[in-house]
Amino acid sequence: MTSPKKEIDPDVNWSSPLPKQTPSDAPNDAKEADDAKVFTYLVVAPDLGDSKRAILRAEHFKMAQEGLKTGRIVNAGAMLESDASESNNFDPKMIGSWLLIKARSIEEARRLCLNDIYAKESAWDTTKLQITPVKTLV
Repeated sequence: MTSPKKEIDPDVNWSSPLPKQTPSDAPNDAKEADDAKVFTYLVVAPDLGDSKRAILRAEHFKMAQEGLKTGRIVNAGAMLESDASESNNFDPKMIGSWLLIKARSIEEARRLCLNDIYAKESAWDTTKLQITPVKTLV
């Protein structure tokens, strides 16, 4: 049996609050409990070749800080072109982003990413956006 698709707010963003989690033994109806479920996703967002990353970085960082405050972003960072430990280049070129995020569904995770300034202003290559459901251990 497949569950009905959750309605995704097209304007959901990093500052949007996560649903309130209720203890598993708290009485509530099934739909409310289902809507409160939050899942973890690993996002890989490659940059476009002529990425505007540097120009947009301050605004992106501000949005990411909001995501940390709301709990939507667990951890995140840049993907690097080369391994700094294997060369004298201690500041390798950034080629994309990775994020560990919380969302109610993979569709909501995608919408969160598409509403990021890096997606809206063409720093990320959104045609190559990868979103994978993951389970965290620690």
